[in-house]
Amino acid sequence: MKNALYLLLMSLFVLAGCNNQSLESTEQSVSRTHQVKISLGDDFSSRSHRYKGNYDDVSNGGSVVLYYAFQSADNTTVELSSNMSPSGGNWTVDLTLATGEYTFRAEAFNSGKVKIFDTDTARTFQITTATTNLSLGLQLNPILEDVSGTPMPIITQLSKPSGYFPGTKMKIGFTVKGGHDDQLNFFTNTVIPAPDNSSDAQNVNNYSNSTDLSPSISDNFSTYQDNITLDIPADATGPLTVVFGVDSETLQSGSYLQFKVDQAVGVKSDNSTLVFVPTVDKFKLTFNADESSSNSLKYSFEIEGNQGFNDNVSFQFDSNASAFATVTPDNSSNYGSNERAGILYRSVLSPGKLKITFTKNGGQFSYSYEYDVPGGSTTEVNTYIPSPPHEHHPVATEFDDYMVSTLAGQAGVGGSADGQGTAASFHIP
Repeated sequence: MKNALYLLLMSLFVLAGCNNQSLESTEQSVSRTHQVKISLGDDFSSRSHRYKGNYDDVSNGGSVVLYYAFQSADNTTVELSSNMSPSGGNWTVDLTLATGEYTFRAEAFNSGKVKIFDTDTARTFQITTATTNLSLGLQLNPILEDVSGTPMPIITQLSKPSGYFPGTKMKIGFTVKGGHDDQLNFFTNTVIPAPDNSSDAQNVNNYSNSTDLSPSISDNFSTYQDNITLDIPADATGPLTVVFGVDSETLQSGSYLQFKVDQAVGVKSDNSTLVFVPTVDKFKLTFNADESSSNSLKYSFEIEGNQGFNDNVSFQFDSNASAFATVTPDNSSNYGSNERAGILYRSVLSPGKLKITFTKNGGQFSYSYEYDVPGGSTTEVNTYIPSPPHEHHPVATEFDDYMVSTLAGQAGVGGSADGQGTAASFHIP
């Protein structure tokens, strides 16, 4: 009979990766059952986003609903559903279907009736009198949480040690930026190799949580600063590979940094353990006041506490790139072993810096002193005409009682005339 009804046994198998199952049919009587296989896809154990659930949430008290749609007599689409029952690792359902074209899809729910898996692509099959066994290649994908607006946490700064000491704590400082409403988990890990290479390596871990910190907040971001430590065993030896990371509770993803820390080494001191840099004393810049148009300056200084350092004098303009300058040391015998002098010539009188650099051991040790050289002449020089000494025209004499009397001439009256008493006049006594 053309519109005969058939009983189909529809089974849902959890087969990871079985995304494209073929339609299986054999020549059997129409009274035989039809079997449907549905793959849930991968188990998504390595998730990079936050999903509403996984297959364990389905198998532990959850449910699977199979939907099948077809065209009715009035040319409208009718979709029916049926709950599937778990049977071992499978989900099955008994359905009675008429011949015709059906479109199948499925949804999976957790124990709280929240949909956590949905069909990737619905599949359409033709049910005929010859169809006795049907396998569906439906892939159910996990449903993402709505995490829009939650940024991925990033490690903006990390402070790591250059070496470690066995039997102590290794401190790692960090700055992490994440979403304002996101809970962040910080962790660090290292593997301590077995010292005798005969036993298992030791994992050392530590964890902390953003809920224990007080972040600085800007817009939708929170910035966390803290330290996390690792207890390094006393028998640790050799370089260690350390991982620091941050995970987002909302996104179920995060950022990680890996770095290597060498074991601290013992160093014995020798005669070159401490090197003292010499100092500069009595630094002077001298300008020849009689040469107002000169572009040359004389420098001089003394060196104190020199223990085998070489010294060099150089000059650099602050900003005048087109100008040039030369430094000519005075190596004459006029100066002692710790005295230095020379001439600084500037093509233009722009400001700059005179640098005295001390080096030792081919540049292994180096230190510089800088002195500002102002623009123009170092000193403004003004020349004035002095007043002559005050002229005393009268001729005076001093007696034993310290009384002063005028012998000739008049106070304040100059001249050159012979005479007695006030009639005489003098230009300069």
